[in-house]
Amino acid sequence: MYCRSFTTLLFSLSFASAFLALVQGSPVVKDHNSLIRLHIAKLLNTTSTGKILARDQARIYNFRHRTNASSALDMISARQSDEQEQGTALATDQVVDYVVSVEVGTPPTQYQLLVDTGSANTWVGAAQRYNHTTSSIPTNQFISVRYGSGMFSGTQYNDAVSLGTGLTVMEQGIGVANTSSGFQGVDGILGIGPAGLTIGTLSPNAAESVPTVTDNLFTGGNISQRLVAISFEPNDTIGIINGELAFGGLDSSRYVGNVTYAPAASSSAALDTGTTFTLIPSDAFAIYQNATGAVMDNSTNMLSILVDEYDKLQSLFFTIGETVFEFPPNAQIWPRALNTAIGGTTDKLYLIIGDGGVFTPTGINFVNGMTFLERFYAVFNSTDNTIGLANTAYTNSTIN
Repeated sequence: MYCRSFTTLLFSLSFASAFLALVQGSPVVKDHNSLIRLHIAKLLNTTSTGKILARDQARIYNFRHRTNASSALDMISARQSDEQEQGTALATDQVVDYVVSVEVGTPPTQYQLLVDTGSANTWVGAAQRYNHTTSSIPTNQFISVRYGSGMFSGTQYNDAVSLGTGLTVMEQGIGVANTSSGFQGVDGILGIGPAGLTIGTLSPNAAESVPTVTDNLFTGGNISQRLVAISFEPNDTIGIINGELAFGGLDSSRYVGNVTYAPAASSSAALDTGTTFTLIPSDAFAIYQNATGAVMDNSTNMLSILVDEYDKLQSLFFTIGETVFEFPPNAQIWPRALNTAIGGTTDKLYLIIGDGGVFTPTGINFVNGMTFLERFYAVFNSTDNTIGLANTAYTNSTIN
């Protein structure tokens, strides 16, 4: 029941179909030391106990609507549909926030922003309000964004944004929240996904997109490549810096071996810093639950196993092109030291694989969140619209 053949079949099929084939002639990505770096801290949001899975499931629902949009008009329609269908839905906060410190304005105000590869709008004002300064430029646009697990609305400005390295991006488009929900304990979001995701968020110019920080760094000549790489170190402690965003290139000290690339546009999977779990289709989830012997825990809505079942737990294997990546047993469980943070008990082991809903022929079916990304080095290349993945020194860590 715990044989490698099952796990190889399940996740090789899942992720191979998600990422498709290895890009022919992998993109040329420079590896150098002149990168723009932002440290990422792991913070605990105690208002979200027991809501973590529901929040992630709301995000995958939102992803499916957006990725099915093939044009600007479709994107606008998808966002309007989301607002109608989710308009009164309860916004749930995430248990663990992965945040960076960003300064906005002249003189600057420091904000703690969630890192989100699944969206592209950068905004502030959820906790600490926006300060109008000499560099604040109104755009005469309103902005509204729903994330499935939260929302904000307000006005759009251009302003100076400092990444904490002495580098300031002038006239970066940022949203200023008048109202928000689902973001307690943080000030907003640093959206580093494709700029096309911003289409439909502004009004009256709904077809207009907003360049991301990565876009503006590239067009301003501050970085030589339009990409951002993300690296983390898994840990069981809250409130410490455990990750890094690197704009403009790769840092070879943070990964092992080679980076494997695949086209993002044809993918039915998402590497998402705004999601906590790894979500798979319902039929695959049922197979996984049966194979692991896990039971659903009513307090956390997560699968749980006993210690003797963990001893039998096998690695999951998934394939990108010709490269096989291993997701070891320890990576599949929630950090035991943080069990009470999710409403669990200290005597149980909770699995981070969740039910992502019924498989759909189009759109997102697999979401690999932060508990997945803590084990790998991820590259988001906007120039050729590819996603890269590599092992790290922490892929096989047993810290959980």
